[in-house]
Amino acid sequence: MGRLPLFDLVLSSVSPSNGSQPRDAAVSRVGTVADCMVTSLLAELAHVRGLEACLSPTSPSDVDRETSDSLRSLYEQWVCDADVAMERIARAERLGATVCQAETLRDELMRERALLGVTRDDIELGRRQFSNGRSNTLEEVRRELRRSV
Repeated sequence: MGRLPLFDLVLSSVSPSNGSQPRDAAVSRVGTVADCMVTSLLAELAHVRGLEACLSPTSPSDVDRETSDSLRSLYEQWVCDADVAMERIARAERLGATVCQAETLRDELMRERALLGVTRDDIELGRRQFSNGRSNTLEEVRRELRRSV
């Protein structure tokens, strides 16, 4: 990810209190660069989702494993990039920088992590179980959840 060395350089320019005004300006600059990085990552995610929408089959039986694996790889790479960026953003926020869409990026990162936690094997198992009649109705699920509380 080419943006990280640049962001690290900007982060390193914030010195620990050598006069209030220069530090404040440096922290503001860190926030501005962090905002650009977040915007870029969110745009990349939107691009990957757009590719997925274009390449997704209309029927589950038409799923192409190679395309599916390639899309998953794109999402995995995005999650890795976003994870590293979030570490830098957390540092920037600790310095006092305001990063406008940091919470949106955190939410999207958690969502994508959760989605990547479901494997193709999990999906295929669920389909087989459903087609074999091994499924629960919504009411059965509710009843089970109430019992567990």
